Amino acid sequence: AKGTFCLHPPGDMRPVCYDVCIALILIAEPPKQVINLVIHLGNPGLIAPPITYFLITLVIRLDRVEKEFRTVVENAGDAIFIHNRDGKIIEVNEAACKSLGYGRGELLALHASDVVAGFDPEMLSKHWGELIQGMAITLENEHRRNDGSTFPVEVSISLLDHGDEFNVLAVARDITKRKRDQKALHDSEEKYRKLVETSHDLIWSVDAEGRFTFVNQASIITHGYDPDEMVGKPFTDFMTAEQAKIDMAIFAKIKDGADFFDLESVHLKKDGSPVYLSFNAVVLRDDSGNVLGTTGTAKDITRRKLAEEQSRRHQEQLAHVTRVATMGEMATGLAHELNQPLAAITAYINGSLRHLKSEDPPSESIIEALEKASEQAIRAGNVIQHLRDFVRRKDSKSENVDINDAVKKAMQLIKADLDSNQVVLTLDLSQPPAAVVGDPILLQQVILNLARNSVDAMKSKDPGSGELTISTSAEDNSFSIGIKDNGPGIDPKHQEQLFDPYFSTKKSGLGLGLPICRSIINEHGGQIWYEPAPINGAAFHIRLPLSKTGYPAE
Repeated sequence: AKGTFCLHPPGDMRPVCYDVCIALILIAEPPKQVINLVIHLGNPGLIAPPITYFLITLVIRLDRVEKEFRTVVENAGDAIFIHNRDGKIIEVNEAACKSLGYGRGELLALHASDVVAGFDPEMLSKHWGELIQGMAITLENEHRRNDGSTFPVEVSISLLDHGDEFNVLAVARDITKRKRDQKALHDSEEKYRKLVETSHDLIWSVDAEGRFTFVNQASIITHGYDPDEMVGKPFTDFMTAEQAKIDMAIFAKIKDGADFFDLESVHLKKDGSPVYLSFNAVVLRDDSGNVLGTTGTAKDITRRKLAEEQSRRHQEQLAHVTRVATMGEMATGLAHELNQPLAAITAYINGSLRHLKSEDPPSESIIEALEKASEQAIRAGNVIQHLRDFVRRKDSKSENVDINDAVKKAMQLIKADLDSNQVVLTLDLSQPPAAVVGDPILLQQVILNLARNSVDAMKSKDPGSGELTISTSAEDNSFSIGIKDNGPGIDPKHQEQLFDPYFSTKKSGLGLGLPICRSIINEHGGQIWYEPAPINGAAFHIRLPLSKTGYPAE
């Protein structure tokens, strides 16, 4: 530093001014050298005591700054290294010693390559242009401890310019925890990425306009499209126009205030076939409550829907069978009851005609009237017989029927009744399964009718105490079905009338259920009968001839 320095001695002495050139060697040099250098550059013979006092004060201050600086460095949490351009370590702080497990003297005897795992001697050369301009560079590498173990560090490197030489200042921060956290986050993200991508359910997101912003790989299964074929397109592109109107109306309501929703919809696959989906989603909003979109899952329920539709059609078939069977039984009963009086009427008319014709002269008008009455009586009988033949099933199937399977399907149809009445169902089915020849719908109808009768009979019991047991077994050339309950049973005085048409122990019964069951079993060449249960309740037994193969068709 060059300039003029003036002193004002006490008294009347005139000020003394000097042209001064002061050079200070900074903290790295001992303070006494500063004094020596200043005195050398100045004129020792002209230095007055105040100047000496100033220089001493300056040196004390510099010494205090040095101590403060060294205190900061020594107490820094990061490891600090200074080495020359060749990599020789010339200064370290306490944090550096602790991080590596060396003493200070041990570290100062080492080279940077002893500390840095995978040391690159060309590193400074690669970044020299940046460093020489006063810029700092940040790198990640690993430091090697005294015991040989390594740990990740983030190092900030800069140059210390001493005029005639450069030293390298490296500040290293242990980033083990950060790396561990990053790895945990990456593992978590990878885990959920795999979960999303391997899920069989469609995972999706749409924006506020209903355009897909994400779909997972399950789209190939559910829709037949690759994810990139769906992203960016409105969800309405993947359904019929009619369904799109319904879903867009729901989507509009969702945006009005719902936070989550679930619905069932029908989409179209790439080949045009329908896919039934059950959606479950949440609405995404910004801090102001504006809708950003929705995200959620969609489960393919096509199988369930088709099964429900098949079950519905099956129940309709059973209901039709019941109605037709009821009509057939009624027609049979009516034919049986009316044929006898009609036959008697015909006989009386024919007798009257013979008597009238034997008279002389015969009454032509009476004869004509009686002949017409006889014709109408015969016609009425034929009409009743034709009605009976018409309502009988002429299109019934004849195939190998797995009775165990028929029992299971019938129980699926009555499951709601079993659950609502808290009836415990036990199936004791023969193994291996055997088959009978007949109509599966009619045989299921028989099992269903008898099971429903048992459930109705057990409604008087305490909830949860009702028990229904259905068993099957094959013996010789026949197959047996047992349907047993622990209800009140049937009064012995009514047991002989159980299968009579129009007889019922129910207040609202038509008395045709059991007669229909008997007719169906008779048509299949089997037998049906009732027995009281061994302890209490009722037991119905069915015996049917086995199929010649003895086993259900594949």
